[in-house]
Amino acid sequence: MYDGHRDRRYTPRRGVVCRGSNSTAEVLVSQIRVFCITILLLLGLPSLLAAAGSSTPAPSVGSYFEGLDSTAVDSIGASGQGLSEALQDVPPFTMRIGARLQVRHRYETEGQTHLTRVQRGRLSFSGQVYEDFEYLIQLELAGPGVRLFDASVRYQLHPGAVLWAGQGKAPFGRQQLTSSGALHFVDRSIVDVRFAPGRQQGVGVGGMLAGERLQYQAGVFNGNGINQTQNPGGRMMPVGRLVFTPLGAFPPEESAHVGDSSPRVALGVAGLTNREVVDGIEVDVSRVGSEAAFRTGGLNMTAEFFREWAEPTDGERTVTDGGHGQIGYLWDFRHEVVARYALIRPELERNSVETGIAYSYYVAGHRAKLQADIRNLRSGVTGEDEMEFRVQFTLAL
Repeated sequence: MYDGHRDRRYTPRRGVVCRGSNSTAEVLVSQIRVFCITILLLLGLPSLLAAAGSSTPAPSVGSYFEGLDSTAVDSIGASGQGLSEALQDVPPFTMRIGARLQVRHRYETEGQTHLTRVQRGRLSFSGQVYEDFEYLIQLELAGPGVRLFDASVRYQLHPGAVLWAGQGKAPFGRQQLTSSGALHFVDRSIVDVRFAPGRQQGVGVGGMLAGERLQYQAGVFNGNGINQTQNPGGRMMPVGRLVFTPLGAFPPEESAHVGDSSPRVALGVAGLTNREVVDGIEVDVSRVGSEAAFRTGGLNMTAEFFREWAEPTDGERTVTDGGHGQIGYLWDFRHEVVARYALIRPELERNSVETGIAYSYYVAGHRAKLQADIRNLRSGVTGEDEMEFRVQFTLAL
């Protein structure tokens, strides 16, 4: 199977190796337990708290770097009254529970292999506490263990500035900041895998200015991925992003299914610097990116371009360029077809190329949809082509 990570010479670690069970049976039992608890929580907790306290709608909460990565299903409010004597001192808060399931089947021509898996099983909790603070916690239940994806708190300094701290997506890469449940294709392009730092731990500030026509985001992160307890070397990763939307707010969401049919344009730039450790070698990395998006009626287009400078402590600097573009059309609010081209062009290696087409059938927008795509992937390692076919069903509660 072609893996975009193979072509990443100097990139930060996005994830963390979680300690799993010692056998397949233990892993299976653990996952069944987690999903049972999740189902009980989703079915019982909203009714319990709604009956015990007053119900007030919660705001749409998430890191200012991205929208909430799953769709909220309920809003609950509680003042501590009526729950129990033990909860009488709990401050006023709201909670919104969200869940999203993505089941995927993949077929690869190399080896003629099939694989069906739960690609994502997200559970999120978000809301407001002490009136001025908002929080987001998001868990990933798919895989060998439960992983913490998002854990952040934000505070509204004034209408044009929100202070953010915790773990979430660094503001770099429009497609990366788009929820994986709101993509044109089954998943993101090989260019996003190569250049976007993804989720990180840090602090930042961001907001909307000029009547929601200018968005800014800036932060300082550890730069070594999620769920890390240490930051070797003590260096930080500063990141910044600026987006101009002259026709009104245009959040990073693919598909014309989102928002109204009025024209929208987004033009943005971003940059970061970081010191990474690759195969025991320290590498100073700088990246810049540009983004463009356009939507009118059923037509929608997105494009991004990146450049990276990487300089090892004991070697010469190398430059890697990359970019991708997508164009799609939606009709009857049910059907959407999209084409994609993506290219990674290293200075010292072969190019990696992705070309593909995708189709989406929307049952209830991005909450319930069936997607299929077919891609040709040219590996920058071997130079060989491989065809891949994927089908995915998304259900967000």
